[in-house]
Amino acid sequence: SQCTSPAFGIGKSLEGERELLKKSKISLVNIPYADRFYDKVQQTLQKVEHAMNKGWNTTDPIIMPLGDFDYVRRDLPVYQKGFDALGITVNKRFKGGVFTADHVQDPKRYNAILCLSFNTDHCFPPESFKSIGLSRRVNRIKGLRDVVWSKDKFCRTMNAATKGIIDEDLLSFTFPCWVMPTDYKNLVKYSKENDIDQWIAKPRSLGAGKGIYVVNTWEELTLERKKGNLIQSYLTNPHLIKRTDADGTVQRYKWDMRTYVLCTSVSPLRAYVYNRGLVRIATSPYTKDCKNKTSCLTNTSINKKVEGAQLKDITWSLYKLRKYFTEQEEDESFDEIFLRIQKAIGMALISAESAFMKQYLKEGYSCQNCYQLLGVDIIFDSDLEPKVVEINGEPSLKLTGNGKTHYDFTKRNMARDLVGIVYNRNSAVSNTNLGRRLMDWANCVSLDESFESSNGNPDAKRKKSKRSFIGKDHIEYLLSTFRERSKLGGFKPIYPNTRLSEQYERYLKQLHEKEASLPPLRSNGEPRYNAHANGRRLRLHHLVTALQDKSALSVDTELGEGPMKK
Repeated sequence: SQCTSPAFGIGKSLEGERELLKKSKISLVNIPYADRFYDKVQQTLQKVEHAMNKGWNTTDPIIMPLGDFDYVRRDLPVYQKGFDALGITVNKRFKGGVFTADHVQDPKRYNAILCLSFNTDHCFPPESFKSIGLSRRVNRIKGLRDVVWSKDKFCRTMNAATKGIIDEDLLSFTFPCWVMPTDYKNLVKYSKENDIDQWIAKPRSLGAGKGIYVVNTWEELTLERKKGNLIQSYLTNPHLIKRTDADGTVQRYKWDMRTYVLCTSVSPLRAYVYNRGLVRIATSPYTKDCKNKTSCLTNTSINKKVEGAQLKDITWSLYKLRKYFTEQEEDESFDEIFLRIQKAIGMALISAESAFMKQYLKEGYSCQNCYQLLGVDIIFDSDLEPKVVEINGEPSLKLTGNGKTHYDFTKRNMARDLVGIVYNRNSAVSNTNLGRRLMDWANCVSLDESFESSNGNPDAKRKKSKRSFIGKDHIEYLLSTFRERSKLGGFKPIYPNTRLSEQYERYLKQLHEKEASLPPLRSNGEPRYNAHANGRRLRLHHLVTALQDKSALSVDTELGEGPMKK
């Protein structure tokens, strides 16, 4: 076969794929590689691109800030620099901060919503998501709180996805967890089987480290069944930062990392992590029993209240962490550690795909116009292997007031680059080689199929290939991926990511095999709505992996300012 790259192995066309594509008018059939075919592909891509961006991206965007007054006053100025750079109009906060259902449907008021609030219903009725329409952007992902934002829902989602996964190496991205009182028996059973004798208890809904404590004995654990908390296994070997006190004593301090993640699609996943997270360090030397809260909890909101604590001492930039690792002669490079962070976050968010799909298919809504900034907290074991602790859907962008601190610098530049990605008006069709790469792919897989059907005879007549059909939803995903990749700024890809494609494929294959083995209906007659059962999700992974190379998706590619075309 002439297609030597394993990334081109898309697999057989799925049942119903051809019919779907006929309806969608997306056809990449096996015809001779020629300019006329390229023109046809480009025209098709342009039609799809215009249809999915015809509102916010082909007219001047008008941002409507909604939400609680204090949140808007705190966070809107941080985003403003990004909007100003793109010449985007930002209206004043809507009176009262909340749209009614009628306001949401009014096309004259806005074409992008910026919701700044802990609760979406403080911006607009959550049931009005569908009324926003795909032509208007909104910085809220429907169902996020019910899938990963709340601590107990994050636990439920991770447990549902990873149950039955055979490869234990794939499950190291987060902690085993249980929701009390329902999971108490499973907690005891798992802990005994895995020699776990220390846990951490968290209230389901509180934030900023409130109500968190360590459970050190089995006697204490028995009391948890009545409290309704979330229980996680406790990391008994955290990586510690060394510091020398004034008297020369070397102390070790616990730390974690707040990463900023931009999620532009949840099912299938498309997400990016900013390269300037915040390192948060405890104010007291680490003790295993954690009786002193400031020795084990790294939340800035807790540690900044300790007498004598300085923000510069309890929060570091990633640059300072990199420098510290170099001084301590850590074996792993910082770039390798950051790639592990990308993988851990990616695994957690891929685990949530089926939960999101279940919500969306029930309502006939895909949230294509949605995006959201997430605060993802990461902790590291002594081998610098990262684990996702929790996901926050409304990370604070509060500034210190001193614009020269790394704390402020990180948030301002992250918000600017986020706006650049989300409101990038460049055409992926005009300014990238997506069309040419799709032609290469279609030609390649058809050659593969002809080679197989002819028993290796290169002179045999080529046939039309079922493998070279692509769903409209996959085309839309590719267009968004290419457009976003052209303006990443300081964001780095979580998924898709060619450096992690093999690890992701292992996980996606196991999710597919697990979900495909389940009956399509639950015992109550309700459909399962699995994202991975029919194989299309894995097929998309193969496709986007095949199309990602330096010439196709390089963040250094110089792009013109070609507009979207009808």
